[in-house]
Amino acid sequence: MRVYLGSDHAGFELKSVLASWLTSAGHEVTDFGPASYHEGDDYPPYVMRAAAATAADPGSIGIVIGGSGNGEQIAANKIAGIRAALVWSEETARWPACTTTPTCCSLGARMHPAADAITFTQVFLATPFSGEARHVRRLEMITDYERSGTCRRSPARNDASTPAGRACAAQPPARPRLPPAAVPVCRGPGRARSPRPWPGGKAEWPLRRRGRVAAAAPRTASGCGR
Repeated sequence: MRVYLGSDHAGFELKSVLASWLTSAGHEVTDFGPASYHEGDDYPPYVMRAAAATAADPGSIGIVIGGSGNGEQIAANKIAGIRAALVWSEETARWPACTTTPTCCSLGARMHPAADAITFTQVFLATPFSGEARHVRRLEMITDYERSGTCRRSPARNDASTPAGRACAAQPPARPRLPPAAVPVCRGPGRARSPRPWPGGKAEWPLRRRGRVAAAAPRTASGCGR
């Protein structure tokens, strides 16, 4: 299997250990750095390059490593097509691989001995996707959202024969999202001022006077000019 690695300074030593183990296990390893230890190394460039290479190479796996693995997981998940799982035990290595087909494994070098990290990696790589319909459906929902920006409702909530469906049907329809509420009309002496949005969020009120826009007095707490 092709494996792409990336880390920060905290994960550098474990990355080197994993690279040696993966190579000896017959995997094809590409290390996106850092190439040497430097205390100031930041993880995003190395981790995101490894994640991008993984996304561009179907069937490959990315492994990103940091102090805790949290930041590395977040950075990897910013790459389109990547599903990075934070792994800290054999169970959290096995379950994501079985249910969500993650393409990237994130490890915390400060959280585990190197031997444990190797075990987690071995379990992660060896666990096949279960292929259950519910997991496939949920992954399709995620993919749909990535493409369209909308997430479709769970089928169980569309089925009136299920308790979840009946509860959902009983709920009132969602109210459409409205623009920010307009400021109430403030009536001054002798004229009414119609509220209008003001660019930049300034406190002035625009008034039409002789075809030009002039600023009125600032609004008070009641929303009216002084």
